[in-house]
Amino acid sequence: MSKLFTKKSFFAILSVLMIVLFAFSFIPTLTYAENEDDNVQVLSDNQDLIIEIYNRDGGLILDSSTTTYGENTAYLVNWEDVQEFRIYYDPTSDVVPQPIYEEDDEILPENEVYNLSIDVEYFQNYYDSNSLWAANRQIIENVYARTEKGQNSYKNLKLYKHSFNIDDGVTGTYQNNSVTFKDWGIYRWTVTVNNLTFVSDFYIVQPTLMVSERPTIDYEITSSNLSLSDSFRFFLTNADDYRYVDEASLIWYVKGEGTDGTLYALTESDLRSGNANFTDCTASIVPEGEIDRTGTEFNFDPAMAGKWDVWCEFQAHNSGAVTSDRTINVETKAPFDVNIILWICLAVILAIVIAITIYSALRPKKDKVW
Repeated sequence: MSKLFTKKSFFAILSVLMIVLFAFSFIPTLTYAENEDDNVQVLSDNQDLIIEIYNRDGGLILDSSTTTYGENTAYLVNWEDVQEFRIYYDPTSDVVPQPIYEEDDEILPENEVYNLSIDVEYFQNYYDSNSLWAANRQIIENVYARTEKGQNSYKNLKLYKHSFNIDDGVTGTYQNNSVTFKDWGIYRWTVTVNNLTFVSDFYIVQPTLMVSERPTIDYEITSSNLSLSDSFRFFLTNADDYRYVDEASLIWYVKGEGTDGTLYALTESDLRSGNANFTDCTASIVPEGEIDRTGTEFNFDPAMAGKWDVWCEFQAHNSGAVTSDRTINVETKAPFDVNIILWICLAVILAIVIAITIYSALRPKKDKVW
C-alpha cells in the first residue's frame, strides 16, 4: 500500500505543478531591470504610461500603424496629421511606487511624497535609422514635473498631463548645449515616479514624402549684404504644399558663367556629386557650408559678376528628385564695394579742408582802421 500511495502522491503533486505552470503561462509578466540604484525599477511593461496623439483638428488619433525600431515597437504617424502628444502616468497596474518623505517628516501615511518627472529623447531621422539611435539621440530631462503629498497620493498624478505641441517643440540643455526638439523625427518619453521608471515605445513622426505638385518657384530682387549690386531671394510659390516635408530634401542649385569665362557650380560638393549638370564646371561660387541652400526659400548674393541659372529640386528620403517647374536666369554686375564710397567721401572732405586752409593762408589781409 505504501508504494502505491507514494506513486499516487507523486503523480498528484506532479499534476498540480503542471496545472500551476500552465496557468502561469497565461498571466502577463511584468519584468524590470535594475539600474545603478537598486531601489529603482525600470519597467519594460509601460501599461501605466499613457501617450495620446491628437490631430490638427484637436481630435484623438485612435489608430496608427506600427513597425519595429531596433527591437522595440514603434508607432508611425504623419507630421501633417499630428498636432500634439499628451503624456501622463495612470497607475492601473499592481506596481506601486515606494513613498519618500521630506526631511524631518515622520514616516506616516499623510507624509508620503510622490514626485513625477518626464524626460524626452529625440533624434531627427527616419524610421530606417534604428542603428543610429543610441549614438545620436539627445535627451532633455525634466520637461515636466509634478508632486503629490499624502497617503497613496500617487494616484492623483494621473490628473496631470504633459502636452507636447510638435510644431512648438521644447527647448532644453543636452551636454551643456541648448537643443530644441520639434517637428518630424523619432521621439521616446520616460516617466519616473519615485522609484519607478516607465519607458515608452518609440513614436516616429514622418515628414511628407510625396507631394502631388512639383516645386513652383519665383524670385525678387533684394539689397545685397556684400555690395551695392543686386542680390536675389528665390522662393516656392506653392510652399504650403511643402509645409511638412524635411527641409533638407528641398535643395537649391546654381550654375553659371562668370565674367572671366569660368563655369561655376554653387558649392564644391556639386562639383564632386557626379551630377551631369555640373560636369563642365570647374569652380564653386561659395565655400562649402557658407550658404543655406535648403528649404522653401533661398537667398543668392554672389560676390562676383556673372549670369546664373537657378532651380530647385525636391528629393525625398529614398526617392528620386523632382525638379522645379522652371529654371530662373539672373545676372549680377561687378560688385561695387561700399568701402570705395567711404574712401571717396573722405577724399572729398580732405580736399575741401586743404582748399579752405590754402585759401585762408593766401588771401590778402586788410589793414585795421583805428
